[in-house]
Amino acid sequence: MERELNLSIIIPVYNGEKTICECLDSVLKCPYKGYEIIVIDDGSVDGTDKILERNYTDELKIIMLKNAGVSASRNKGLLCAQKDYLVFLDSDDAFCDNWWEKLEEYKENDITLYNYLRKKNDVIQEILTMRNAQETLDEIKMTYILTDDVNAVCAKIYKRKLLLDFKIQFPQDMKIGEDAVFFGRALQKAKKVKYCPNAFYVYIDNLNSASYQKIVNFDDQRKLYEFKKGFIIENNMLIYEEKFYIKFLGDFISRLRQSTGSYAHFRELILSAENYEYIKWLINFKYETLPLRRKIQVVLLKIKAYRALFFELECERLVNE
Repeated sequence: MERELNLSIIIPVYNGEKTICECLDSVLKCPYKGYEIIVIDDGSVDGTDKILERNYTDELKIIMLKNAGVSASRNKGLLCAQKDYLVFLDSDDAFCDNWWEKLEEYKENDITLYNYLRKKNDVIQEILTMRNAQETLDEIKMTYILTDDVNAVCAKIYKRKLLLDFKIQFPQDMKIGEDAVFFGRALQKAKKVKYCPNAFYVYIDNLNSASYQKIVNFDDQRKLYEFKKGFIIENNMLIYEEKFYIKFLGDFISRLRQSTGSYAHFRELILSAENYEYIKWLINFKYETLPLRRKIQVVLLKIKAYRALFFELECERLVNE
């Protein structure tokens, strides 16, 4: 008996003429019926639309939008989906060979999480999103608030009814972190969430990837911080509060470390960060378990010894290269 996937595959694309064929061809290898492919062209100006119309008109549903960003495209695809389950695929990524054989038991869950494959310079590595296959819902929530391991939109299958019933969409006022907020909104409402230690998604890591075009900004970080802090409160997870602050403090200092090429730029970045209350909170929180090196960095921030912090982080960056 032929298997019915009952799956909507949503692919937003913007100027993807170099990658869209590999992406779509990887999906279309599937011999099963019962799935649909929805491509949302977010106002491409490079010929993507001609490639889609010339090669794939019969195999997929094409939606043309004025350029409004990836979140608007994903939201449009979500609302147009007809199948009971859906998955998001970026146009510069792909599904693996025999991907349909990796999708175990997703029809029993509100959300199913998977591992994914990371491809860089033709080297493929499987990335584990969770520690073991027996993770409980509470453990998945803990992973969500304390790490970035399950933030990405990729390698997850959602029940469409869950998203529609609770009007769960991607925030359109964020350029980075929007997928983490979307997953958190769904996770908050889901009753049955399962981790499956298979990998069907291939994240293609290259300098032209959309991930490399995003620049972390403090406003998006603030929104993600505030959302996850609210998630902690709503789920009675205050036992993890300090670990949560340590994680976001580390993200802030990591952002500073990326800017150590120029002291003028580094100082400008810190001065702009001072305008955000959440950063002031992270710096002034009374930590009990902060590692020594991080304590020193926090002290330098408190006393505004920015040049000393600049050299400390530059040394740290060089050591880690």
